[in-house]
Amino acid sequence: IIPQFKSTPNIKPPFSAATRISLGKNKPTGARISKEVPPDQREPILSRTDLDLGDIVHVDQFVVGSSGRLELGYGKEGDKSRYHGGTIYVEGCSDFIWLENQVSLSASATVFGKEKFEEYLLNTANVRVDHYHSDNGIFQSAAWRDHCRMKSQTQSFSGVNAQHQNAKAERAIGIVMNMARTFMVNVSLNWAGNGVNNVNLWPLAVKHAVWLYNRIPNRTTGLTPLERLTGIKSDHRDLRRTHVWGCPAFVLESRLANGQKLPKFDWKRRRGQFVGYSAQHSSTVACIRNLNTGYISPVFDVLFDDKFTTIFCSKYDKNTVDDKLEELLPTDYESYGHEERGDDGKLVYRSPPLDEVWLTADEIRDRRAEIKAQKSSEAQREAFKPVSGPRAEPEIISLHPRKPNHSPDANMIPDDSDDDSVDSVSGDSSPQA
Repeated sequence: IIPQFKSTPNIKPPFSAATRISLGKNKPTGARISKEVPPDQREPILSRTDLDLGDIVHVDQFVVGSSGRLELGYGKEGDKSRYHGGTIYVEGCSDFIWLENQVSLSASATVFGKEKFEEYLLNTANVRVDHYHSDNGIFQSAAWRDHCRMKSQTQSFSGVNAQHQNAKAERAIGIVMNMARTFMVNVSLNWAGNGVNNVNLWPLAVKHAVWLYNRIPNRTTGLTPLERLTGIKSDHRDLRRTHVWGCPAFVLESRLANGQKLPKFDWKRRRGQFVGYSAQHSSTVACIRNLNTGYISPVFDVLFDDKFTTIFCSKYDKNTVDDKLEELLPTDYESYGHEERGDDGKLVYRSPPLDEVWLTADEIRDRRAEIKAQKSSEAQREAFKPVSGPRAEPEIISLHPRKPNHSPDANMIPDDSDDDSVDSVSGDSSPQA
């Protein structure tokens, strides 16, 4: 990203109140602990500069005291079905971070997350992992070792009470958690009510922090971890289109054309909370949390309020909020869905319809009536559709049908005589000419 002024990279960014609060740490006790580091552990072997992609991956686990809700759904699952921690993977060459939130920190759940991480590396950058470095614990289990042995991967472990030997993973956990904490503190300072600042949203904040970290350029190299992993230069379009985590988001039912004004809609019912991007879509499709039901779903047409301006105006006249929404429309409206048509003009793809949790009772009734009429129309078209296959010959019906000429019985010996009695045998009693 090229700055407008040359002195911009040298300017120290101002710290917001949320950043200062999130950086707070426990006050040290004043005790000094000195520890002699052995000479063979002083050299930063694990962070050497001659690494190639996949040569080493640093992995570690983290535990969160408060349980976190799942990414999709209503978030009403029990405490045992919620997230309680996760596993973080750091690719040693590119510093790319992959994070897996886990309900259980068991060996089987960790191996399942390891498979997803390796599948992503293979599909995105054609990279295979050769070596894992980690602390002790779950990574010494038989399930993890067997899985590494099956894929011809080697392992190494940090020493006892030597977390500095796995510094990349430890540092990645600190960076991601500080970013997520800042997101949640910023929401708490600007918005309250409807569970927008609930602690159980931490898995969504952590996922968004990892998404941002992998797309932010390095100050020294100017490259993002994702660029170093894939080897493809990015235009940073996704980073330019990102929005403040936890900010108000107004869900629209259809796409707006350029210069079109906002349609009339119930903004109180359509107001949700932006909680990151969907991992099930290739593009940056926003996930919005419904304030009334807590339901999280991907939405394709959204109007964001990054500065929380509509929150401060919601206590006043409704027209004031409408005016604020019109001001946000030129810069903060995002449409992720589109229609694709083939060469013949027929519709090939259309974005999924808006979930019913965002609709009123009248809108739900109108939609169901429209779907019913559409199905009835399709059924009528199928009924009149010509049958495919070879064309059947038309049947000719005669007005004077002939009597069928029955073949003689196979057991009867034909009579070659010219006697007139043959006519009597056939049943014809008419006189001969």
